[in-house]
Amino acid sequence: MTHARGTQRTILLTGAVLFGAFAVVAFVFRRLDVSQETLSIVGGGFAYVFLVAVAVILLRGWRARRHDAGVVAARYAVAHPAVRTAVGDPVRADRPQGEVPGGRAPAQANLTVPVSGPRGDARIDLVMARLGRDWEVLSGTLVVGGERVPLGEGPAAGPADDEE
Repeated sequence: MTHARGTQRTILLTGAVLFGAFAVVAFVFRRLDVSQETLSIVGGGFAYVFLVAVAVILLRGWRARRHDAGVVAARYAVAHPAVRTAVGDPVRADRPQGEVPGGRAPAQANLTVPVSGPRGDARIDLVMARLGRDWEVLSGTLVVGGERVPLGEGPAAGPADDEE
């Protein structure tokens, strides 16, 4: 599941739970003959709780995305000067392929990033490591027309930046 889809699902489930809780509260208040004004205040409180929950969920999703190996790999591919020279500018990076270990422990991943541009298609083979929370590119190889070109550390080799 991608981060965006997981974030959307969490927001929807949170909304459903809060709506269900409000429905129960409204039913009980109606049985107890509580005024409409009081019920409106409680409803407004539930709305504010929902807005705060959405803000927290979106913030957590954004922070998790910054630590995603696929995002770091795609940024590396698009920003590296040798890739721009090989396929032309603008570079379009497709979804990285390969296994990325879950969790937060130190790990290594080998990803392949298909890239394309005005001059043609290529792929980048990356060896990445997670140290702490951030993924780093340890080495990269550009494969164009069967030729393998080692890539030095590019501008996006480090942890994801906050451009988005």
